[in-house]
Amino acid sequence: MNEIKVAFLDDGLNTNLLSGLQKVELYTVKDGRVAVCSNGNKGNEITHGTICVKIFEQSVKVKVHIISVEILDSKKRCSADKLITALQWVRQMEIKIINLSLGTSFFQDEMILRRCVNQLAQEGHIIVAAQNNNSFVTYPAAFTNVIGVSASPQNQDILLNTEYKFDGIELFGKSEHDIEVQGNKIVTQHASSFATPYITAIVSNLYQDGQNVWEIKQKLCLLCGVGHLELRKFDWCSRAVILQSRSFRFEDRCFCFEVVQNYFFDEIKSKAEDIKDIFTQRIADTLIIAGNCEIINDWIKKEGASVPYKLMIHDDVRPVSKTVCLERTFRIFRQDFGKIFIDEQIENLDIPVVIIYYDNKKEIVKNMVKTNQEFADNGYHCKIFMDSAAGVLYGFEYCGEAFRIKEYIEFHFVDLIIILIDMDHKMQELDSDLNLRYGVSKDFKLNLLPNVEYRDIYEYIEEQL
Repeated sequence: MNEIKVAFLDDGLNTNLLSGLQKVELYTVKDGRVAVCSNGNKGNEITHGTICVKIFEQSVKVKVHIISVEILDSKKRCSADKLITALQWVRQMEIKIINLSLGTSFFQDEMILRRCVNQLAQEGHIIVAAQNNNSFVTYPAAFTNVIGVSASPQNQDILLNTEYKFDGIELFGKSEHDIEVQGNKIVTQHASSFATPYITAIVSNLYQDGQNVWEIKQKLCLLCGVGHLELRKFDWCSRAVILQSRSFRFEDRCFCFEVVQNYFFDEIKSKAEDIKDIFTQRIADTLIIAGNCEIINDWIKKEGASVPYKLMIHDDVRPVSKTVCLERTFRIFRQDFGKIFIDEQIENLDIPVVIIYYDNKKEIVKNMVKTNQEFADNGYHCKIFMDSAAGVLYGFEYCGEAFRIKEYIEFHFVDLIIILIDMDHKMQELDSDLNLRYGVSKDFKLNLLPNVEYRDIYEYIEEQL
């Protein structure tokens, strides 16, 4: 096997302290581009990146070529733009394994990092990233297309995070390592950033040319004695093929991904080879199946392995389809928010809760996507939940019946939640901080929110709260 290139995006390497066992190249991000770092001599400075590489070096068993990209400043900080510059360069250089012993919890960085990460994953790059040591949401570690790592509680070598709630962290890894620096032995502290290079070494040992992040995750599961991971959130999609019933209606201009092709269920026999070719050539990363359909069972059983991810969405309250559910499939059904967002949960929240009852799905989607962006632009972290299963396609949140609201908002540092409920689905009026109506129904004793533009919605909510 040829040597594997592994990129370490960190605060740089001190070549004086390295063993010299591995081939090393040094780069830095400067003025918006990646440039060669001419001098790796940092005296006696023990950089964070140097420690990470020494941890990696102790456990890697294959021939590797280490690429160091210095992105952290003297205060160990890095902007999202700087990180993306480095990641895009790594992509162009076709370096397949990336160690990120860093991350951000800032919500405004989430979407731009997600797009970048998903593009790399689609092209076969594998990112191993650390969660912060306070166990709050960390990007990119929390993304499905990343191997998220946290320090194992008892310094065990490697453990699977079987709960895998909404933190996106797959693995706990050993973080307290005995390493030698200039003849002196030191023990690294209990921290996710030092568990990450250990897991990166294991990933490098498992990696075979052409494998994607999900295939590596499956190998890690087997290594931990577990069958497979389940998908828990819809965040991996960059480009999708939609296969739908003719009754399913979308506001497609608001999708949070690119649509490669859109087919109806009754076209599956004539378009099956076309769909297969799209995924074989890696033109798309997700097959979205919208609606109940038994006719596609055979095709999924036969060709499902060529599809990286599948999303099955139904606007039914409970599963009624017999469609086979393979690995890498996320199934979403319409939820009864009267059961999920119960009054007791809402009352115990320290943030405002707005419920909007709507009667025009197309208009509410269009306006709320823009309203959410308006909140973000003004520094508010707003999460929108929708009772329609299709809500995830527009970047809205999905939750199951066991959803723990308080834990969710604290983990994500949420400032405000908005819940969208179809007037036809309304079971009971929930006691929120602000209950609104979006539409023309005369049956609701709610504050009037007519069909207005998104800026008016934003200003009204901000004024009321």
